[in-house]
Amino acid sequence: MTTSTDKLFEVATQMLQLSRDLTDVAGKLAQAGAAVQQISADIAEEQSKMWNVDVAVSVGVRPGGQHNVVVKK
Repeated sequence: MTTSTDKLFEVATQMLQLSRDLTDVAGKLAQAGAAVQQISADIAEEQSKMWNVDVAVSVGVRPGGQHNVVVKK
C-alpha cells in the first residue's frame, strides 16, 4: 500500500528530475543562442565585404549593334 509519504517522495523526485531537465534545456538554448549570434556576425562581416567592393561598369553600344561592356574593380 502506498502511503502519502511515499507519494510525496515520488512527486518530489519527479520535480527534482524536471528541474534538472529544465536546466539542461536552458543550457542548450544558451548554446544555440551563441551559435546564432556568431552566424549573424559572420553574415554581417561577409555583407560588409561585399559592400566595400567598388565596381565600375560602363556599357557602350557601337554602330552596327555591337556592345562593349567593361567591368573594373
